[in-house]
Amino acid sequence: MSPVRLLAIRVLITLALGFSGYLLFLSLSGSKAIGCGPDSGCDQVLSSRWSSWFQIPVSLLAVLADVVFLAGTFLLGRNLPLAQQRQGWAIVVPCAVLLSGAALWFVFLQLVIMRSICPYCMAAHTAGLLAALIALVSAPIFAPLEKSRKLERTGFITQAAFRRLSGLALLGVVGLILGQVVYAPKTYVEISQNIAGSPTSTSALNQAASPARTGSVTGTTSPQPGSARDSQFGNPGTDVPIQNTTKGTTAPLTTAAPLASSPPSPPPTPVGQRPFPLYNGRFFVDVANSPTLGAATNAQVAVALHDFTCSHCRELHPHLVEAQFIFSNQLVIVTLPMPFDPNCNPIMKRHNPKHTNACDYARLSLAVFRANPARQHEYDEFLFTGEKPPPLLAAQERAVQAVGSEALQKALNDPWVDQQIRLGIGLYATASEAGHASLPQLMVGHQVAVGILPTEVILDMLAKNLGLVVTSPSSTGRSP
Repeated sequence: MSPVRLLAIRVLITLALGFSGYLLFLSLSGSKAIGCGPDSGCDQVLSSRWSSWFQIPVSLLAVLADVVFLAGTFLLGRNLPLAQQRQGWAIVVPCAVLLSGAALWFVFLQLVIMRSICPYCMAAHTAGLLAALIALVSAPIFAPLEKSRKLERTGFITQAAFRRLSGLALLGVVGLILGQVVYAPKTYVEISQNIAGSPTSTSALNQAASPARTGSVTGTTSPQPGSARDSQFGNPGTDVPIQNTTKGTTAPLTTAAPLASSPPSPPPTPVGQRPFPLYNGRFFVDVANSPTLGAATNAQVAVALHDFTCSHCRELHPHLVEAQFIFSNQLVIVTLPMPFDPNCNPIMKRHNPKHTNACDYARLSLAVFRANPARQHEYDEFLFTGEKPPPLLAAQERAVQAVGSEALQKALNDPWVDQQIRLGIGLYATASEAGHASLPQLMVGHQVAVGILPTEVILDMLAKNLGLVVTSPSSTGRSP
């Protein structure tokens, strides 16, 4: 092999090793990749079932293959003994075939199956694939009759040996693919609500928010004067100006309540409200006046965070509906929006095109509930139907059909809508303290499940944490 090709292989495989090592660090530490925000393409790829093989991070397998490949190239120098070069090719060839097959598989997964791109993964696969192709093209493969003539000039590898080594490597690729297809690891994690608060835990929430829409259907609504409070049961937050992009004015809106180091005492419950504590009483959700699956009077309460533009949230939603239906009048699930959109979420620093209009969908859903709670479940099902939410104009028209234009506009102007969004943001930020800045989230008892949960896992969590038992489903409250 020429020195130039050998150098190119080493540079490329070193790059692949660097990216794979970084991904392995992220997997083992639970950190987020630089530039990959919540529910971004790379976040979806790295948190998917395809990121592991029988609970082993695939990045670890990539690191091992890259290291062996790179080590083998140091046995291919022209000045090295021929026997040593043959050993080098016996290492490099199967590694090249293995890396090529694995790279093509993971590129296929991202482009076709997940339809989400992880730039770090793609960089590692591209560098590894190029290194592998250069190595395979440069391999001195000879038929038996040619061996005697080539023996004195190069460290050859016979065609039979090449087929044998390539076959073993392809078996490894097949094993990788079958293992990932057959074995489905958990796509969620569980953390405790007993997270210690800190003075800096809500620093992002206490910054000025980015410009936000008012949610006006007509485009002529002025912001509601006065100050809105995040929690309806104590712990007032900090006023932050939210810009009305339609009128160019501002109105104060509250961030989530600062997290206390010890739970506050809940204030007296006002008539018609049902405060439900979360995170040791640092937050209170008004079950009686929040969107729910199931009747607000049902004894046991769970709380779910979602974003209508979040693909994982859309995947989880029917499982939540089914779980509530199965437990019937034992359970109510409060559903709170947490938009991944900097237009209304100050802790989102970058705009992700995937979450365009997330604030608008959240505000429309809450406004429909505020105007007519009986129509909220039907409207949310409309927003959750399909792989993506409907166009914003269609969502606005459906909201008008549900509650009427005047009632919808009045509800959109109600500070309560923004309070609910801020409450969802505060709960999300609290889970982020434990390193889980992802959606969806389901809070059951003292546990928080982050990610996609199958129905059977949800049922098990509800049974263990809330003592629920399966009964015959019956129609209750605002959901089937």
